[in-house]
Amino acid sequence: MAVFKYRWNRILILLGVIFTLIFLANFRGNSTKNGPRRRILRDGPIKVEVIHSDRDREKGGEEKRKTVDLLEGQKCKIPRLDINGSEVINFFHTPAPLKCQIPGNFESEWVYLDEQGVIRFSKKREKAKCQMKYFWRETDDENRFGEEFEIQDGDEFDGGEYGSVTCYEGFSRWDTLLWNITPNQKAMERAKKMKKEKKQLNVYFLGFDSLSQMSFRRKLPKTVKFLEETMESVVLNGYNIVGDGPPQAFIPILTAQTETELPLTRKRFEEARYLDEAYPMIWKNFSDNGYVTMFAEDMHLYSTFTYRLKGFRHQPVDHYPRTFFKEVESRGDQMCINSQPIHKIWFEKSRQFMKVYKDVPRFTIMFQGLLSHDDINLVGQLEERMPFFSISLPKRLKSTGFGRRWQRNLKENSEKLTTPFDIHSTLLDILNFSLDSGKEETLPEGEEEEIQNASQHRSLSLFRRIPTDRTCAQAGIEPHWCTCLSWQNAMQTKEDRKLSRRIAEAVVTEINREISSEKDYCAPLTLSKIHESKKLLPEKSLLAYKNVKDTDGFVPDFSGDTQEAFAHFQLKIETIPGNAIYEITLFYDFVKDRLKMDFGAISHVNKYGDRPHCIIGRNFFLATFCVCFDKI
Repeated sequence: MAVFKYRWNRILILLGVIFTLIFLANFRGNSTKNGPRRRILRDGPIKVEVIHSDRDREKGGEEKRKTVDLLEGQKCKIPRLDINGSEVINFFHTPAPLKCQIPGNFESEWVYLDEQGVIRFSKKREKAKCQMKYFWRETDDENRFGEEFEIQDGDEFDGGEYGSVTCYEGFSRWDTLLWNITPNQKAMERAKKMKKEKKQLNVYFLGFDSLSQMSFRRKLPKTVKFLEETMESVVLNGYNIVGDGPPQAFIPILTAQTETELPLTRKRFEEARYLDEAYPMIWKNFSDNGYVTMFAEDMHLYSTFTYRLKGFRHQPVDHYPRTFFKEVESRGDQMCINSQPIHKIWFEKSRQFMKVYKDVPRFTIMFQGLLSHDDINLVGQLEERMPFFSISLPKRLKSTGFGRRWQRNLKENSEKLTTPFDIHSTLLDILNFSLDSGKEETLPEGEEEEIQNASQHRSLSLFRRIPTDRTCAQAGIEPHWCTCLSWQNAMQTKEDRKLSRRIAEAVVTEINREISSEKDYCAPLTLSKIHESKKLLPEKSLLAYKNVKDTDGFVPDFSGDTQEAFAHFQLKIETIPGNAIYEITLFYDFVKDRLKMDFGAISHVNKYGDRPHCIIGRNFFLATFCVCFDKI
């Protein structure tokens, strides 16, 4: 990988991108004078309350998610995962090299751009006749091309950011795509107009799709070593996702909200809005403060904000190479352009961006999904919920009073429960801070800093102290995604097995009800197997607590036989046809025999391939559950 020389005023944020914390608030005392009372084994279907159904969206009545904290004051225990655990290690393999990485497969580039953005011809093809036309963004899904003109070695690439080149020499034809970080004059003028006397901090955000912390460490050990030893990066060991997929990873970071809390942007709905008109993206805050901005994702079709969401009406940042990757995908090979691996081009442009705008503040998000998205990188329930996330502060900042405090708090917070919401507050701290060379050494240091209030604020800055007793509900993490919880086997007793079966059947019934709107395309599902069932319960000592034995109240009496009134269950079930494996977290009321089922808390944990091909264009939401009749 390319190694960058980082300027002192740059912050590197590295991310490896994948409801309510309620388990028991009330308990029923089942002890009577005649001894403990057993729970009645019920029969028949369970009553189900469904939220975040696609049918609710159709009616325009989807409720916003709301977290409730019934475990106030309970400290989160961060899981410690084994990097070489026997349950996951056999899933990993060494990937085959890309076709363009195999010597002899491709001739080197006839035409390329040098580091200064100048067009160059290879020595072997210096006599080739080449034409180029610039192209640019018309919409998120349409590009416009300019007139074709002849190019020669040494010409400046200054008519835009992207070009399509075709060359001929003898009977040979060759074509390519060129991408240059051509200075955006409007952005430069804006930055210089707002230039401050104090040094602002640059933000360099490098993300990889579908990489848990353990997978990142397994597959990129040299990178981890460089980050931790050379850059002194702090890895957030308690970083917990708040939803599944890149949108649920990025939306809280960029807006401090979830998709369901924001206006509707799902593109299949007529009333859906464009994200730049509905979402308060933080890159706009940086742009308004004189930063030049870039969001560079290496996929077009499956990109974060346009695959399922409506995308952007106007270009959202100063540099937005979605335009380039649309043409890359139209060539048929997403991984390479002739002899060049796409990921190397992508990396090089991030370096060029930082170099071209070296005199103005920069905010860039580089997100790589092409290589890792479809690979097996998330293994196990805990792993997929804990991505790799590290933050590196520039050396000069760490030499100041504020910088040392930030680094100290960052290290302390690395072992606490943190989320994408916290990254948003951290970015705001970066935006509002600047280095003043005349005062930086006199900034306060050493005094005890106040701890942030987790009960009042969901989004907490990593540069300020986070409480150790923060709960998942306070942090905005639903039980389905919370790694702090203590789950117990719900298949050990006859009572548990029967209840788990009833819950699983209720889930499948609701899934069938969900896909019934497309019954001409999607086959009804049947429960095939319960792979796992767990329930969230308090410690045994809590359930056994009855009273105190002594008059002073110091000696507890653990002879009680309290049974839970309600609990969360987490099931992993398999359905047929299609052999889909689903993981779902539900809330069950033992007294009312009632389930609360959240369609937003269902994960399809194995690959579904092209089984839902007939529905993807009609209703992407149902692709998780649909098995097309022609795939049975």
